[in-house]
Amino acid sequence: MNDNGLRNTSNFFSKILEIESPWKLSDIELDQGKKTVKAYIDFERGSKFSCPVCSSESKVYDSQYRLWRHLDVIDYKLFLMIRIPRIHCSEHGVKTIKEIPWGRINSHFTHMFENSILHKASEMSVLAIAREVSEDDKTLWRIINHHIGMMRDEQINFKKLRTICVDETSSKKGHNYVTVFTNYENGKIQFVTEGKDMKTFEQFHNELRRNNVNYKNIQDISIDMSKSFIAGAGKYFPAAMLTFDKFHVEKLLNKAVDDGRKQERTENELLNRTKYIWLKSPSRLSSKQKEKLEELLKDSNSETAEAYRVKLNFKAVWGMNISTAEEYLKRWCENVKLLNLEPLNEFVRTLENHWQGIINITLTKISNGVAEGINSVIQLAKSRARGFTNIDNFINIIYLIGARFEF
Repeated sequence: MNDNGLRNTSNFFSKILEIESPWKLSDIELDQGKKTVKAYIDFERGSKFSCPVCSSESKVYDSQYRLWRHLDVIDYKLFLMIRIPRIHCSEHGVKTIKEIPWGRINSHFTHMFENSILHKASEMSVLAIAREVSEDDKTLWRIINHHIGMMRDEQINFKKLRTICVDETSSKKGHNYVTVFTNYENGKIQFVTEGKDMKTFEQFHNELRRNNVNYKNIQDISIDMSKSFIAGAGKYFPAAMLTFDKFHVEKLLNKAVDDGRKQERTENELLNRTKYIWLKSPSRLSSKQKEKLEELLKDSNSETAEAYRVKLNFKAVWGMNISTAEEYLKRWCENVKLLNLEPLNEFVRTLENHWQGIINITLTKISNGVAEGINSVIQLAKSRARGFTNIDNFINIIYLIGARFEF
């Protein structure tokens, strides 16, 4: 390559690496066999650097090259060989400088490379990324976990948090549960901790305290009817209004209807393979399903048909104000008791045991819909990774995809 070619290549790398004084590009080394490029970055003679302790400008004592991996260039791995100075501070002696423009001083990867890993990790499994960039997955997890820890401290704000949704999910099917606390107002994940018992609320309470936020700031909490969650919210956030998730309530009612169908189908073959006709909203039924439903509802002796009717009547409560809703729900419960259908009787007992939290749905109008939306994305990430064996890695991936960090 002639002098003009070398000069143009040097200018190209100097620009894309944004090399500015006192730093300078001293050499470029190309290995076509290994498909690597090494850019050597030196500093100008006589340069001074800040002491990492007191920031005073100090002369260079000695230096040595260290290697950082950068983003690839045209399928070539690009490495930065940077001469890192140690300075001699008159007050603190010989010290290695604290930072460089391209990466963390104690890392082997540049900021741009690490950012690319974070972006990829929000959409791919870490194992897939490791194969793509030819790095060990454990190395990539160290990068991810470091940055998630930093971003949690710097970007998650608890000061204006007033309403939270709480939901649990598992790292594998049926294993290693974590509990996710989500800001209802903006849909951002605020806190994730291992477990699904009342201690998770204690951990969230402690996290607020660590951030100098009074637990009394939390005014509304949306949860399912888990005994552990109810106990945890009651103990650690006694001033908050507890609202049970209406979708969880409807799920229990649907289960009661289907349990009744299962019992009745032993005597009525027409109920076989009709599960989703009874569970779906009427507006979501196909034309064929609607015809089938109309036929089934004509059977005046069908307990399942009766249960379906009272299910539809129940849903009207969500559009009422709290005083009207309470009276309506009391009458609904009395009417169901008269039918004496055991699965529905069990549902009524659940309502009566959790009365205030269910009535509060009509007052606060909050639900776990936001948390459920995030949970679907978490399930996708879990599926890509085929589960997580390391619970801390799982927690940090949840933060990465749900806290909406800027990086």
